[in-house]
Amino acid sequence: MEEKSRLIGSRYRLTEKVGQGAMGVVWQAYDEQLHRVVAAKELLALDGVDDAKIDRAKARAMREARLAARLEHPNAIRVYDVVEHDGQPWLIMEYLPSRSLAAVISEQGTLPPREVARIGCYTAAALAAAHRHGIQHRDVKPGNVLIGDQEVKITDFGISKAIDDGTATVTGTVGTPAFFSPEVARGEDAGLASDVFSLGATLYNAVEGGPPFGTADNHIAMLHRVASGSIMPPANAGPLLAPVLFRLLATEPERRPSMQEAVHLLAAVVNESPQVLEATVVIPATVELPVEAQPEEKAKQDAEPVAPPVQAEPEPEPQPEPEPTPVVPEPVVVQPVVAQPEPTPVLTPPVPPQPEQEVKRRKFPLVPIAIVLLVIAVGVGSFLLWPKGGNQNNASNNPPASGTSTPAAGSQSQTTSQTQQQTTDSPPPQTNSQTIPQNPPPQTPQPPAGPKNAQEAITAYYALIPGDLQTGWSLLTDDFKAAHNNLTFEGYQQFWRDYTSVQLSNFVPQGDNTVTVTLQYMQGSTVVKTETQTFGFVQQNGKWLINSQG
Repeated sequence: MEEKSRLIGSRYRLTEKVGQGAMGVVWQAYDEQLHRVVAAKELLALDGVDDAKIDRAKARAMREARLAARLEHPNAIRVYDVVEHDGQPWLIMEYLPSRSLAAVISEQGTLPPREVARIGCYTAAALAAAHRHGIQHRDVKPGNVLIGDQEVKITDFGISKAIDDGTATVTGTVGTPAFFSPEVARGEDAGLASDVFSLGATLYNAVEGGPPFGTADNHIAMLHRVASGSIMPPANAGPLLAPVLFRLLATEPERRPSMQEAVHLLAAVVNESPQVLEATVVIPATVELPVEAQPEEKAKQDAEPVAPPVQAEPEPEPQPEPEPTPVVPEPVVVQPVVAQPEPTPVLTPPVPPQPEQEVKRRKFPLVPIAIVLLVIAVGVGSFLLWPKGGNQNNASNNPPASGTSTPAAGSQSQTTSQTQQQTTDSPPPQTNSQTIPQNPPPQTPQPPAGPKNAQEAITAYYALIPGDLQTGWSLLTDDFKAAHNNLTFEGYQQFWRDYTSVQLSNFVPQGDNTVTVTLQYMQGSTVVKTETQTFGFVQQNGKWLINSQG
């Protein structure tokens, strides 16, 4: 039946079919209530399955969709609504003009390693945000990674798998298991590490042109091959991406990096940092990073408006509780293993020199000299100096702001001699010390005048922190504050009391308004924690404001 122009859920008008797969049909639609273009996906169960299983699958899919609707991340397709129409569940989602990574691979065969790492970095950032809040994808594969003009987004969080679980066939799978992890192929429970493996298999497929276990028409044979965990070594990944793929595709779940660490590793490939990758192969417990020359990691809104931990699959990695923290979410559970050789310049606001102290330091040695010269002046040439007293009075009225002694009334000639000695013996320090307080280095805190894109805006924001929290607070939108449990300025101040500065690195821009960046939180010269965040900006009244983080 032709469904074009059909109204779904009393508000979504179908306009054009844009895709179809085993799990459902996707339409471009128009939201007649909010006047925006959306994607509408009808979830379909398999033929030949009894009604009880179908009902169970629909209920589970609706539940998974509602959980996914709580996830807001620049690299995840947003679920706006979940409706039931004519007995079928429909998902109303963000519409992104795009092609799937599977379609791109089918057309191009293989992609360059650095491009694959860029796609993987964005995808991993969204998955890491979901994992921090107990949401597991469970179906990471090229068909669920969407490539837009300047965007990469992942879709279908757990929804297709929910239908699969509810209507399992004799093979226990729907579609190819080529992107399953070995533990899932063996019938074990899938944990968060299973998403990590599936991401690795997806990126392997993009750079090598096929999945790591090859392909097979017989699903049972493919499951057996995947369960063994023996992958074909990558031939096209190159020296930077190949070590990362081996880590993501480790047979044992506990040997894989967390999804957050995967963001770090892939960002290093994008930035072509071989030293980082060499260090990460060993996986040291801690990695010493250059503090001043090189800022580092996190990717945005651990305290993002994502679902609180819900039905998290058992997983070997600890899952931190989300905190309502300001721009910089919860601590990352991974070891900081990104050591970027190409540091981002001047990420910490420069500290203006203290003019008063400069003057005092430079003047202090002049005191004993002045005393000796005064004695000589009084004993030998006082009669010569006395006639010039009126002019000396004028000179004595302009000493540096922090003089070391105050001459008594009537000792104008002594003041004159002291002033003359200071201006002739040490003109450079005297001149500099007067100039410093008048021309301190510009305060990088003020972002309005400078930023041209998200990378410059986030750099300017963290240059303010924690020295100018009032200005930093003004650069967060009301939506951002509301999404962080109605964050107050007091809570914002409380968070930043633990840190003295933040250093940034591994920038991965995504258009002008979004950027993924690694953050390194410092207490003096000590690295307290490292994490990766993705920040979304909006521009209001000429200012770049942080609107989302995750």
